[in-house]
Amino acid sequence: MRRKFTRAITGILIVSMIAFISVAALGCTTKSNDSRIKYSGKVVTAKLGENPTTGYEWAVSIEGTSLRALDDKYVQDFGGGGKSGVGGTHTFRFEGMSEGTAYVHMVYERWWEPNDYNTRIVIVVETAADGTITNVVVK
Repeated sequence: MRRKFTRAITGILIVSMIAFISVAALGCTTKSNDSRIKYSGKVVTAKLGENPTTGYEWAVSIEGTSLRALDDKYVQDFGGGGKSGVGGTHTFRFEGMSEGTAYVHMVYERWWEPNDYNTRIVIVVETAADGTITNVVVK
């Protein structure tokens, strides 16, 4: 009985150590209050659904100087083959530059159709003096 208990404890400790080492090796990514928005170090990543084949795209603007747009990339869902109506994921990355608070305004719209009913997201990003992201809140 004691031997089974010792083996069980040893197994738990080994699994815990492997999990800890894996997280440390991969780096820690922190989610905001919206699962589509994550941040790690100096970078905030937003992965949003988009369907440009129907004319809808994300329009992005940044208010504040503590954050800059790093890059963005759209990838159509697998099996779409460029067909109209097949959406995908647009990934936006922003980099912290200096201490402060920046606001990333994102509107999912057809640019030629003025509409107050478009999906709107505001990502509030707080950064430290070295540009490290300290907090992200999505409104």
